Amino acid sequence: MKIMKKTYHTFIILVMITTILSAYTCVSYPDYEDENHHYMIYFENKWDKAVVIFAKWYWHAYYTPCKTEVTYESLWRYDNHGAKIPSGGINGDYMKQEDYFETGFTEGDSLLITIFNADYRFLVNYALSLNDLPKLNFHLIYPPTEDMRGIYMYPAYEEVLRQSMHNDSIQ
Repeated sequence: MKIMKKTYHTFIILVMITTILSAYTCVSYPDYEDENHHYMIYFENKWDKAVVIFAKWYWHAYYTPCKTEVTYESLWRYDNHGAKIPSGGINGDYMKQEDYFETGFTEGDSLLITIFNADYRFLVNYALSLNDLPKLNFHLIYPPTEDMRGIYMYPAYEEVLRQSMHNDSIQ
């Protein structure tokens, strides 16, 4: 009986040590960013109203957005939470990855960001490639800044600026 009790205690101690050691050796990505490692894309709303954004990944297919397929209802079915960002707000959690974009996002992949106003009326699509994100330092803004002029967006950059100044949306 004494040997059995000692064996049981030894077994429990070994299980505890194994559990503790395995918890410390789990593979996880570092929780930091630098100029070559980004795991979040920040979205900043500089408009005077709240916006709702949806992100959709297209792996191995560069996506050119068109107005006709972009409706709030179609995106809600794909991603039923989106992210509402108040005027002046910044969100980094919505487009957060488990891996760095530099390693997980490859040539030929694209990211489509669709932006609606708070009434869910379409404002703009941004279509981003792997080359676009570093140029913008993984920081997107609505209304688009001069630095964003070179990324593909629908409607065109000038139209998006015009509509944002007039608190307008695409009909």
